Amino acid sequence: MRHSMLLEQTMKRPLLLAVIATFAVAGCRSAPTSLVGPRGPDGPAGPVGMQGPTGATGAVGAPMAGPAGADGPAGPAGIQGPVGATGARGIAVVGPAGEAGAAGPAGAQGAIGKTGAQGSSLAGPAGVTGAAGPAGVQGVAGSTGAQGPTLVGPAGPAGRTGVAGAQGVTGYTGAQGDTELGGVVGPTGRTGATGPQGPVGATGAQGPVGSAN
Repeated sequence: MRHSMLLEQTMKRPLLLAVIATFAVAGCRSAPTSLVGPRGPDGPAGPVGMQGPTGATGAVGAPMAGPAGADGPAGPAGIQGPVGATGARGIAVVGPAGEAGAAGPAGAQGAIGKTGAQGSSLAGPAGVTGAAGPAGVQGVAGSTGAQGPTLVGPAGPAGRTGVAGAQGVTGYTGAQGDTELGGVVGPTGRTGATGPQGPVGATGAQGPVGSAN
């Protein structure tokens, strides 16, 4: 019954759309105004589809250690084992020495023995040096010896000659006077300035002193 109603409604909807389309085409031919009607009500929901196949089984998960459980109760004490055999005798260890006893009384002095033969003489180490004695009397002064020959060492090299000073400027010649008029004699020209003195040469190295014969 339900399928027949769905089929009937399904057939009605295309027919309705065809009629609306026919009117729309006729309206377009007669006039440019659109005559699309209002949207019809939604049709009934279709039947539920078939269930899809079951998906493949996923991969095995990685093992994970859970937290340690609580300790269980302690079990009863086990039966005591047999007594072991007696071990070998240990080595005797000497203990520390006790405190020394009190010193006994001194014995009687023995008889004096004979004098032994005299031993050989052995030189002992040298004693400390004694203090220095007072200074002796000064001796007589000796005679003066002959005078030795005078030895002149070689002359050192001559120092460099200083640079000659620049020549002074020559003075101007005075103008010649007129002989006919007996004019005044012109002044004498100035003497040129003396050039600066050149530097003194370095002193040569002193020669070695000769030895006395």
